[in-house]
Amino acid sequence: MIDRITKLKSLLPDVKCAVLITSDENRVYFSSFRSSAGAVLVTKNSATLFVDFRYYLAAKAQACIDVVCYNKLYESI
Repeated sequence: MIDRITKLKSLLPDVKCAVLITSDENRVYFSSFRSSAGAVLVTKNSATLFVDFRYYLAAKAQACIDVVCYNKLYESI
């Protein structure tokens, strides 16, 4: 999974760019964690999975990237 994130990071042209992944399938592909809600934010320097309180503990245990618990997704991002 880390190789997928590394490849995606390498495609970003500079540190000002980011990719926001919201589809269920792509969140699983890049984070190795399945949930019905959330997003993955990838920048040149980081990759973060945003999940709500229902998934936080499980995501911390299973996801291959950093995990943040949100109340309002787009405000947290």
